[in-house]
Amino acid sequence: MPAQPSNNKAASTSSGQEQHNRRVQICGSLFSKLGDALSNTKVVLPALFHAIAAPTFFVGLISPIREAFSMLPQVFLTERVNRQKKPQTIYAFGALAQALSLAAMLVAFLNLEGWIGGLAILIALLLFSLARSLCSLSSKTVLGATVRKSKRGGLLGTAGTIAGAISVAYGICLYIYTNRLLNTEPSSASAASTNQSVDSGAVVSQGLAEHHWILGSLLGAASLFFALAAVSYLSVQWQNKSPDSSSGSTPDQSPPAWRLLMNDTHFARFVITRAFMMVSALAMPYIAMLSLSSSQQDSTSTIAVFALLVIIEGSSSLVSSRFWGTASDKNSRMVLISSALLSCVLCAFATAGLSDVLSPPTWAWLLMYALLSLTHNGVRLGRKTFVVDLADDQQNSNEKRTDYVAISNTCIGALLLLFGLASAVLAQSSLLALFIVFTISALIATVLGLTLKRI
Repeated sequence: MPAQPSNNKAASTSSGQEQHNRRVQICGSLFSKLGDALSNTKVVLPALFHAIAAPTFFVGLISPIREAFSMLPQVFLTERVNRQKKPQTIYAFGALAQALSLAAMLVAFLNLEGWIGGLAILIALLLFSLARSLCSLSSKTVLGATVRKSKRGGLLGTAGTIAGAISVAYGICLYIYTNRLLNTEPSSASAASTNQSVDSGAVVSQGLAEHHWILGSLLGAASLFFALAAVSYLSVQWQNKSPDSSSGSTPDQSPPAWRLLMNDTHFARFVITRAFMMVSALAMPYIAMLSLSSSQQDSTSTIAVFALLVIIEGSSSLVSSRFWGTASDKNSRMVLISSALLSCVLCAFATAGLSDVLSPPTWAWLLMYALLSLTHNGVRLGRKTFVVDLADDQQNSNEKRTDYVAISNTCIGALLLLFGLASAVLAQSSLLALFIVFTISALIATVLGLTLKRI
């Protein structure tokens, strides 16, 4: 009986430690998401290239470098993360490296022009993506070891909701300011409206080319947010016994990392399903482009649509992150299935719009972009929660979780690089054919989702 107060005190301490870790990781995730929003690859980075007159070819390299190289190295970093006693320090190092990469990008933007400036920014982006791979891998390990299973999706959702609200405010300010630029600088607006081949980044940069401080301040703020994310994760209190670990200590009998794809059927199905779900991310830039191209050709309309896309993207995170996070805590498998099905339906509608069966107006394309953005948030939160939870019932769950994240991200990174380049080539000849492929891929993902393990 005398031991009972001690046990209660230990339980209270453990609960308080987990609450602290939840708050710290919400802050760290929030700062990271804000950094991502302010250095957005769909808006800010293309505008950088146009503002310094870099070759248009460089713009097409942004997405493959940004996404693929943040995933490809992860399998080679697995052993390092597993050996690290406090993997939150790896996250802090990666976040700080991202901050420094954005700072280097800012220096290049302010001092270089043309292809030299564009090349320097791409090199900084490559370093940023490699540093991001450290954060992606270690954050899942820290989350799984310090926050219990039923709270993980909610944590990610809370950070996404707050970041979404701030992104909406940023989009509204952008909408107001760009309209003022158009009213005060009609010559720039006229130049933008006469060139129908200019993409969204080019249209915006017509107004921003003479206002480098706007883009520079976005990069500077993004760098600061990643530095704050690094500081936040350093205060995580590492637990000797994680919320999901078993009481006994068993030797590591797990197979080499790559053999998991052959030996672990449930994990292999998840990787294959996730590969077919890539369409939710790949389709979004094309829907955005169709929204812009379907608008009236006057620059005011184009700028308005562009700002609305920014607001929609932030709003989708604000509206859906908490919902998808809570739903993922209850049933991440069903979140993946429903998200894949919604992606299939939306891609089918886009296919109909491109085939002259329908003639969607601008608002319809914007609505499709909004729904696809909501759906993509479900894919992201569902897969993150699923892969973290998948390792819970296994021996050496922390190491297994790190292996799962590393292998799946490396595989998806390679496939994303190949499929992204193939999609870009196909889009040059036929957007209709591309969206037919997207629709079929999402349908396959839906069917495969039904075979995933019930967690």
